[in-house]
Amino acid sequence: MSVNKNHYVMIGMKFGYDEFFDLCIESGAEDTTGDQWDTGPLVPYIDSFIHGIEQHDFLTVIIDGMNGNYVYVGHVVQKSSYENGSLNDFVTKDTWIVTVQEDGGIENIEKGCEEVYALIIGNFGMEFGTKSANLHCFTHWT
Repeated sequence: MSVNKNHYVMIGMKFGYDEFFDLCIESGAEDTTGDQWDTGPLVPYIDSFIHGIEQHDFLTVIIDGMNGNYVYVGHVVQKSSYENGSLNDFVTKDTWIVTVQEDGGIENIEKGCEEVYALIIGNFGMEFGTKSANLHCFTHWT
């Protein structure tokens, strides 16, 4: 078995694993039958460690399937590049949500958080209470 890692810069929301799937079931965005990883409605949103930034309706879902510690939902702004089995520079996604400068700085984060929050609600139909979208930098192991 091999282990891979990617580094992400994302505007979005972080959930506990069980918290996220409870919200999905409550909202009807995911059902409890079948294999959610192969055929469920979240499949178009799930990112691949090998490919560039994969998004559906400008959103990506990153699930900690190894340990069940987290689920990130949001718009990936930057992701480490995976070439020949090693991590290289970050890949930047052209986006209307925020502006990434040449030095890696990100502009319009507050507005981007509002836009992404609206996209998440629109795509998943979930209620989050006081939770909001934020800028997240994290490493994801697969």
